[in-house]
Amino acid sequence: MTNNTISLRSLLEKEKLNGINFLDWFRNLRIVLKQERKEYVIEEPVPDEPAANAPRADKDKFKKHIDDMVEVRCLMLATMDSELQKQHENMVAYEMIQNLKEIYEGQARQERYETSKALFQCKMTEGTPVGAHVIKMMGYVQTLEKLGFPLKNELVTDLILQSLPGSFKPFVLNFNMNEINKTLPQLLGMLRTAESDMKKDGSKSILLVREAKGKGKKVAKSKGSGKTKAKGKNVLKPKGAISKDGKCFHCNKSGHWKKSRKLKQSEHPSQGLHMRRNLAKGDVDLRVGNGARVAALAVGTYVLSLLDNLMLHKSEALEKFKEFRNEVQNQHGKSIKTLRSDRGGEYLSHEFDELLKECGIVSQLTPPGTPQWNGVSERRNRTLLDMENKVFVARTRVFLEKDFLSSKEDRRNIELEEVQQQQDTEPEVEQFSQTVEENSTDLETRPLRRSTRERHEPERYGFLVTTHGDVILVDHDEPKTYQEAVSSPDSEKWLEAMRSEMDSMSDNQVWTLVEPPEGIKPIGCKWVFKKKTDMDGNVQTYKGRLVAKGYRQIHGIDYDETFSPVAMFKSIRILLVIAAFHDYEIWQMDVKTAFLNGKLEEDVYMTQPEGFVTPENAGKVCKLQRSIYGLKQASRSWNLHFNDAIKEFGFIRNEDEPCVYKKFSGSIVSFLILYVDDILIIGNDIPTLQSVKAWLSSCFSMKDLGEAAYILGVKIYRDRSRRLLGLSQSTYIDKVLKRFNMEASKKGFLPMTHGISLSKEMCPSTSQERERMSQIPYASAIGSIMYAMICTRPDLSYALSMTSRYQTNPGEGHWVAVKNILKYLRRTKDVFLVYGGEEQLSIKGYTDASFQTDKDDSRSQSGFVFRLNGGAVSWKSSKQDTVADSTTEAEYIAASEAAKEVVWIKKFVTELGVVPSISDALELCCDNNGAIAQAKEPRSHQRSKHILRRFHLIREIVDRGDVEICKVHTDDNIADPLTKPLSQQKHDRHTKSLGIRYVSD
Repeated sequence: MTNNTISLRSLLEKEKLNGINFLDWFRNLRIVLKQERKEYVIEEPVPDEPAANAPRADKDKFKKHIDDMVEVRCLMLATMDSELQKQHENMVAYEMIQNLKEIYEGQARQERYETSKALFQCKMTEGTPVGAHVIKMMGYVQTLEKLGFPLKNELVTDLILQSLPGSFKPFVLNFNMNEINKTLPQLLGMLRTAESDMKKDGSKSILLVREAKGKGKKVAKSKGSGKTKAKGKNVLKPKGAISKDGKCFHCNKSGHWKKSRKLKQSEHPSQGLHMRRNLAKGDVDLRVGNGARVAALAVGTYVLSLLDNLMLHKSEALEKFKEFRNEVQNQHGKSIKTLRSDRGGEYLSHEFDELLKECGIVSQLTPPGTPQWNGVSERRNRTLLDMENKVFVARTRVFLEKDFLSSKEDRRNIELEEVQQQQDTEPEVEQFSQTVEENSTDLETRPLRRSTRERHEPERYGFLVTTHGDVILVDHDEPKTYQEAVSSPDSEKWLEAMRSEMDSMSDNQVWTLVEPPEGIKPIGCKWVFKKKTDMDGNVQTYKGRLVAKGYRQIHGIDYDETFSPVAMFKSIRILLVIAAFHDYEIWQMDVKTAFLNGKLEEDVYMTQPEGFVTPENAGKVCKLQRSIYGLKQASRSWNLHFNDAIKEFGFIRNEDEPCVYKKFSGSIVSFLILYVDDILIIGNDIPTLQSVKAWLSSCFSMKDLGEAAYILGVKIYRDRSRRLLGLSQSTYIDKVLKRFNMEASKKGFLPMTHGISLSKEMCPSTSQERERMSQIPYASAIGSIMYAMICTRPDLSYALSMTSRYQTNPGEGHWVAVKNILKYLRRTKDVFLVYGGEEQLSIKGYTDASFQTDKDDSRSQSGFVFRLNGGAVSWKSSKQDTVADSTTEAEYIAASEAAKEVVWIKKFVTELGVVPSISDALELCCDNNGAIAQAKEPRSHQRSKHILRRFHLIREIVDRGDVEICKVHTDDNIADPLTKPLSQQKHDRHTKSLGIRYVSD
């Protein structure tokens, strides 16, 4: 096999076929087979074996086909995951491909639908780069072509031009009028050139409207100088009087110009095409909406006559429509066949509907949020507003239409003020006089009402802008309300999610509809929407959850106890390490609508959910029979119900971790971990685990997720051949970095630089500084980093402990320290917390302290970490509760806290019954001889007699044999990075000892 073949086959080895990447896998397979001249194996079935007397060439051809088929079949099986291998291991290559196509044929159809939908809905936002927009659309086109759905170049060009904002309207008009035919790259170049030309033209025309009295001529005004100067022609009309001999070129009569000539009623053009000139086929071609070219038959001026009367109230719609219908019939001899409206309530009344039926007029309703489908009416409405000159004023995007319309007054003389805004010079103002002829009286000039409220960009645009220009991204990808969900582009998916939730409510008989009891005020409810993603951040499901507004519940009336336990993450880590060492199975399940299984003991009434209220039950309320998300007692009710159900199957609850269960049967062992509605099942016997799944499915509505790969935002990597297991939060960290606009920041080398110390002196001291910092999401960033630290990143413990102390009043220096942590996460986001590689399961602890690290109260920092099978399973970094008088006292207090953790670990692991070494004393390493001596013997010393009695608990723990405290060199104490900043070399060495490394290492 050549090197080229090996390199090409690496395409298939990078990502195995897992069921969701069939198209990419099949494309790569064809590339490899085409290079090896073996593509025919998957395109043709295996031929019949030649007869014994067949020619030698036929036998050789058949043998070559069989050999190639075996090689291709093995290649295909090697690049599939284990489940697909089991399904196809008895098939030949051709049969495999045919079966896979049948299984995943809908995948291409769905991908083509999503891509075409994104292409046709793609719109460019004003102000964004046109290059990125066009390249994105070209990417959609290329994707469709790969899916076997190529689009013609002309259609793609039209789609791109239609997606451009209004600022490109002159370019689009010129492009279509000149019938320019360009390739997509050439069109991209032209658009970029047009964009740069528009940026060079810095002036923007803005019209202002002022009211003025009288009919006098207005002269130009210069802003700022107070002087008047003429500039240009103020009124466009011929100079001098009309000559007696002069003739109007329109009617060939003397004494007037065409402009001032009054038309008679009979001379008004009727509705239709006037000044018509027929064209020969091929003279002029027009392009219609679907991209096709059609021949124009004639050209001329089309006159459309409509009423010019405005309605002050929508209630006048019916009468105005009757007047309009009569005028159309009597004056123009036409009849109305169709009425298109935008679903306004004034057009959907019973009286209006009866009138349309009586006149035989068809009612067409445009889809919600699509005013462009009713373009004639929308444009006419805008025209009438301009003609009536209840005129709009536009200046820096402030429109005052409502002020003019609400006054119900007519305008006669209007000054149009054109402002040329330059970037570096003071604006120059020109005023032009324009007289609007109306049957109205002169009115006094009123100053325009201007709002003095300071304007801010709303947060819904996806970012916050601080006063210093810092941009902070905010996730707004999910709707916040029912109305946002039903009007979003993914409305069908959200509606389907809500229907599924309501079906679950019905299946579980969550409530019954009753009349509202007297004196009872029901609590409200709302919809909460969430996109659930996989380990790579891809959206898997759309979830719509109905949540009760439990904050309105009253203690003692509609709830009592609320406590509910969840599994600690260190318990999950310990069990995962044990499973990796013993090569146990790790399976995952999810409880659908878990809280709906809990039964309520109190009477709770709730309003009906928005969007699902039927007219016949509009006045009723929901009396809850079962718990629902949002109720204060919901989690407790579910946990009690699950505990009773799982105990019936023979599981025993762990006394030190109430959400961990075990079941033994001879040599068969099974563990179950519950985290709200996520379940991990661990064991060494597959039939037993399958029976556990079956039991859970019979008790609750369950979703089987197979082997555990992603739980609670943590990706689980497993190499069973080497008995390695790794935990990573790369996807979660990416979301955090994007949320705080740090995804493109520099990469940091340390979570906290050596020599940096934080204190309250760095807190804001002036109101301006406090206002500035109030707009920075300091506490939100701390909380986001904390979840990563708790789950998989002990190396962040010290930096997070230091920065979290200033959440109430953070300063600029504190925020810089938090951003340094995010920069460090950006560099190390792909590392794993890896377990494995040791010969036996044994827990070893390390403790350390740094003396008086807090500048504000002179308290020391404690830290401890416990390793199991090569990686950290429990850790903590915190400020000590009391002031230590010496390094020995600080180390002694830290060792006492670590000894308490030893007691819990020993009890929890002992009850699991699968780690024999836990019966021995746990080794706890400390680098201070004085602290070790104090822990082993009750010495009384001048420098230690004041130590609080509660810290002497370590002596009792050592005496009963739970802990063996021993000396470790400072350079080998891996708890060191949990108490102080270190140099990069030392920090990297200790983090690797904690198990934080790349899987390839």
